[in-house]
Amino acid sequence: MVVTKYFFRLRLIFWLFLFLSTSNSSAQQLLTMQYLKSDSARVTEQLPYALSFQNILFFKNNEYFTKLWPGYTLIGNSLNPLLHIRLHNRLDAVAGFHVVYFYGDSQVYYLSPVWRLRFKPNEHWTIVAGNLHSALQHNLLEPMYNPEQVFLHPQEKGLQFLYQGHSFSTDIWIDWEKFILWGDAFQEWFTQGTASTFRCVQNDRFSLQIPLQSIITHHGGQIDVADKGVETLANVAMGYSASITKNGRQWIAEQYLLGFFDLSPQKQYPFTGGRAFLSQVAIKMPRTMYSLGYWYGDYFLTAKGNPLFNQYNPANLFDIEGQRSFVLGHFEVSNNSIRQFRFTAALDVYYDIFNGFFEYSYGLYFQLNQFYSIKHKL
Repeated sequence: MVVTKYFFRLRLIFWLFLFLSTSNSSAQQLLTMQYLKSDSARVTEQLPYALSFQNILFFKNNEYFTKLWPGYTLIGNSLNPLLHIRLHNRLDAVAGFHVVYFYGDSQVYYLSPVWRLRFKPNEHWTIVAGNLHSALQHNLLEPMYNPEQVFLHPQEKGLQFLYQGHSFSTDIWIDWEKFILWGDAFQEWFTQGTASTFRCVQNDRFSLQIPLQSIITHHGGQIDVADKGVETLANVAMGYSASITKNGRQWIAEQYLLGFFDLSPQKQYPFTGGRAFLSQVAIKMPRTMYSLGYWYGDYFLTAKGNPLFNQYNPANLFDIEGQRSFVLGHFEVSNNSIRQFRFTAALDVYYDIFNGFFEYSYGLYFQLNQFYSIKHKL
């Protein structure tokens, strides 16, 4: 009964927001840490030969007090230099490397070569092989995909199919995380994801999107000797997102229903299915953004999302919270007055309604996105 009352109030707020706001608009999903996106994927659309250099110095402190997931701090440096070559109007290549290291750790956390081929068979479809347009580029919700993966798992490798049309776009990919050979003592791991958007209405006065998202993770294989069962987990999300622009401010409102499914032959988690509800409103200005949201989860588990949205303790599978509900607040401010440099400070606050306490996280990000044209053919 309490949950129903919350849902009714949130829906009422959302529709009031839509009817009271009028002006030019363009829909945009309210996603986390989008300021860390790189524009390097578009370099070869403008230059036949170019060098790009993305560097992020980051400090993110998560003060979590729930018994389900402890707080932690990420502080370090991410470097991603790339060489871009346009081989044809419909074919380009990218080569380089990506390194991430955390301050206070003598070992490099992540070091990987980068090689990507991108082929456009026609004006709508793009096929990517090798290193994908990944992490924040998928435009997934935070409960579906943890934005901290931009540091923890910055490069996805596999195949990707991108479609961009007037009223529909989709991103379908497979990230092959762990490869096995005959007799290996570990399982193969891969993740398959889909992020689609239907643009129902898009004109100068109003725009509305319907996003559909799914993430499926699989641990298994037939040629390994690992003494582990097959595990397949799925998360799905569907909702609507609307934005209205007025006097230099963008007003965003969105709501989503999310689901969790354990598709494993032998269940290993304390619950095999669950659902959740997410509602958010936000105001975006040229350098700042404020948002307020509400989350309710019922036996929800996220395979790749922010672990704060999980409802079980990975260290103790019997330590669960069947229902979780909290209010989410977000504030960020950015300064990009220096060319190809951005500084961002962000704060997230979570009020756990059922347990009655606050959790929060904050971050500082120094981001360089340098691009250099190569005038002569290599």
